[in-house]
Amino acid sequence: MAHQKQLPLSLRYEITIHKDQGITCKNAMMDLGTSVFSDGQVYVGLLRESILEGLHLINFNPASVKANSGAIVEYNRLSSKLSYHKSIRPRKRL
Repeated sequence: MAHQKQLPLSLRYEITIHKDQGITCKNAMMDLGTSVFSDGQVYVGLLRESILEGLHLINFNPASVKANSGAIVEYNRLSSKLSYHKSIRPRKRL
């Protein structure tokens, strides 16, 4: 008597964060440990994920999330302008 065992397989492939620009993913597994080497790399990778439930992070290291210092300066500049205008209320429509 012969036995046959089937394993469910699904197609998988691996790409780098730089090569995934322009792609939207429903499922992704990202290694965000010490291999992150560029400012904004984590942001670019996470931006491709369209559904939070399909995102799986492995080896996540918060220290690997890096932002460009110029982007931080600009963000803070814009934030200070917005917080100044928060006290202004929009007019009610008639």
